[in-house]
Amino acid sequence: MKRAARHSPVLLIPAVLLALTISLLRWVVLADGLPAQTRLGALAFAAALCLLAGIGSLGWLLSWRRGETPRFGMALPPWALILLAYGLPLVLLLLPEWAIFLSRPAASGWKSLLGAAGLSAGQPWLFLWQAIVLAGYRLTTLFSANARQKPPPETWTIVFSLLAGLGLWLVSVYVFGLLTAQLSILSTGSLTPPLPPLLAIPFGLAAVLLAPWAEESFWRAELFQRWVKPMGVYGSSLTTAALFAALQFRPLLFLPAFLLGLGLALLTYHTQRLYPAVLAHMLFNALMLLLGWNRVL
Repeated sequence: MKRAARHSPVLLIPAVLLALTISLLRWVVLADGLPAQTRLGALAFAAALCLLAGIGSLGWLLSWRRGETPRFGMALPPWALILLAYGLPLVLLLLPEWAIFLSRPAASGWKSLLGAAGLSAGQPWLFLWQAIVLAGYRLTTLFSANARQKPPPETWTIVFSLLAGLGLWLVSVYVFGLLTAQLSILSTGSLTPPLPPLLAIPFGLAAVLLAPWAEESFWRAELFQRWVKPMGVYGSSLTTAALFAALQFRPLLFLPAFLLGLGLALLTYHTQRLYPAVLAHMLFNALMLLLGWNRVL
């Protein structure tokens, strides 16, 4: 009991998350004139915070009951984390479209079943949910991991990582141009609506800073390394890249995302470090935002 009391300050983390969640929900409910997109984004953010607080608190409780040093966070199998970060928000987003199709299949058609309109409108929230869940889960397990001391980043590695990100982006631009036939997609209405100014800045920061670190921590540092032994380097690279691209839920960007995932996997393997892939991914996402790819379905 004394040991649990000594480590109880760790419980302040979920308590702070809970307080932030309650404050956010109160603001969303009481604020006047908020756009529907802003309310949806705030509720998704609050739901993600509750999810992460629950995972962290459950890990603390289980380790305490086993007689171990209480730790905030618990390890989840990859399939469970993929379902939480990618599957759950997709199902909830498309559930209304599916309900319409089941009630009126003749009138709604297959487009409603697939949820094209709902998926397009919900792309920013899918992306933010994925980034928050993956980054938060990484933080909940960071303190319990046996971190090894690694040498500081070298200048040549940083430069090489940025050049790799630029190269992957240029290849993706070429492939994307071939797929869309002179980028006609940008004038056919297949774009998600622009974000309100209140959320444009947080979305940009999450896309450039949070998402690359969160996604690389899972896809390259965990899943790729776990599958290297049974599949080999190239098998693991191809599999994780294909799964990473498919879970972006953007048909036109599947091939560019696949090339990005493949390049980042090989970059992680050959450098034996994660930060080169994170830096390359950051540059790729920043250029993607400048080009407007974040709005392409």
